[in-house]
Order: sequence, then C-alpha cells, then structure tokens
Amino acid sequence: MYRALGRLEDPRWLKKCQDETGLILSYSIGDVVADPVPAGRNGKLPLSRSTFHKICRQHIFDGKIWEDEDFPANDSSLGEVSNVTIEWKRPKDLVSNPQFFSGGSMKFDINEMTLPEDYWFISSIFAVAFRSDLMANIIPRNQKFEQDYCGAFRFKFYLQGKWREVIVDDRLPSCNNRCKYVAFGNPSEFCCPLIHKAYAKQVTLH
Repeated sequence: MYRALGRLEDPRWLKKCQDETGLILSYSIGDVVADPVPAGRNGKLPLSRSTFHKICRQHIFDGKIWEDEDFPANDSSLGEVSNVTIEWKRPKDLVSNPQFFSGGSMKFDINEMTLPEDYWFISSIFAVAFRSDLMANIIPRNQKFEQDYCGAFRFKFYLQGKWREVIVDDRLPSCNNRCKYVAFGNPSEFCCPLIHKAYAKQVTLH
C-alpha cells in the first residue's frame, strides 16, 4: 500500500460527510469550490485549480504527459513491498481502452493483491458512491483518457477543517499488468485507484 496510508486507521476525509447519526450529509459543489486549499510540498507553490488547467494546457500543447514530482512513482511513495515486483504504469499501458468512470454503480475488485489495510478505504468510497452529489464534490467532472488527456487528474478531500484539492499523475503501482492495492471490478476503469493515490499524496504532504 502507499506508505502514508499505512499509518491511518479511519477515513478522516469522510467525517465531514457524516453527522452523529451516521447519515451522510450533502454539500454543494459551490461550497467546495468556495474554499479550495490545494496540496503542495513544503517550499514549493501549492497546486491549485488554475495550476491544474495550466498543466493540462501546457502539456497538451507540448505533446507531453505530465509527471508529478511531488509524489514520485517509486518506492519512496510505497510502504513495504514483499516478494512482489512493482511497476509504475499508466492506465493506457495496462488496458487498450481505459476509462475514468463509465457510469452506473461502482464495483470494486477485492483480490489477492488487495491489502487488509486498504479495506477501510474501499468501504468508504463504496459508501459515498451511492450519493452522486457527494461524489461530485470529491471528483470534479470532465476527467477522461480521451480528448485533452495529459496524465493529470484532480480530486478533493475534506481534511483538517478545509477542502483540499489534490492533483496527481496517473502512474499507478501495478503487478502483472494489474493495478495493485485498489481497483475497480472493471479493470478498464481507473477512478478508484486514482482517488486512492490522490488521498495518499494528500496525507503524505500534510
């Protein structure tokens, strides 16, 4: 699993979404956008929504795919990896027709590569997935692998009293051409592993 998530026991970003009865509360997209606090490494300018669009425009213009220097695709971002060869691959290297999210209900893949430490994360995403309004808060629209693809994706989490926007590239830890740790039941969908990576980056940098 990602190194940062090995230290967590509960999905802290969900606490904003629940009241004392356990019912998930709704937040409007306007509330989220009104107070964005993007993530960034100490000593560097934080990434913001304007930065996300700047990354996309620049890399599409240059014909290049973005690589996130703040959260590198190497072992420093992972916890202990035993007897497994990890390769960092983009979705287009894993399947012929990757999709961010194809719509309908979310189905997650609990397989031999899914660690027990990640079950809480999968359960939390699964719970929120039943509420399209909450998912719209966490996952900004119009993200895809087709037109205007540059390898950058963004998500929002409520942490430490603020909504924080996180930008990640789509290089994912894989083994035998399958996403390791967290994956959709449909191997062509990559929304969930990208959320997983974004949350790990957010925890790492804060």
